[in-house]
Amino acid sequence: MATQLAVQRPDPRLIARRWAAFNQGSPFALNDGEIHYLTAMALAADDDLVAHLLLAKLRIAASENEADDGALPAARMNSLIHYGNAGETRWGRLVHPTAPVTADGISVTSLVGAGLIGLREGQSIDWPDADGGSQRIKILQIAGRNAGGTIARIRK
Repeated sequence: MATQLAVQRPDPRLIARRWAAFNQGSPFALNDGEIHYLTAMALAADDDLVAHLLLAKLRIAASENEADDGALPAARMNSLIHYGNAGETRWGRLVHPTAPVTADGISVTSLVGAGLIGLREGQSIDWPDADGGSQRIKILQIAGRNAGGTIARIRK
């Protein structure tokens, strides 16, 4: 009879607190409306780790909230994003968790989506993974923004 060991996932609250302590003061480009919307998404998230991490990120963004529309584009809902993660680069679009599934859709309540939201072009962060480790996520380019559906940059 084979013995199965239960792999216990680290406490999501502890991971989120640790991440927030290391990232306090980091500039996340989210306005008050986005913070409220994303708070509701975090509270409804199925994954406790994503919920706690997204709430921690939103608390940092709320305390550092800067309205700087002339800055580099930031990852927002419906943004088309070129990003690097785990040694690969990908294109994806940040979407609401109930949006129809598409090949390039990244739910904002997924681990990667929660990590990308609010980052500006060129910005990177170390973001926890599902096992409690860490991965580097970097925004390489933002081709579309939610603000009025305008295109900030054209994908090459």
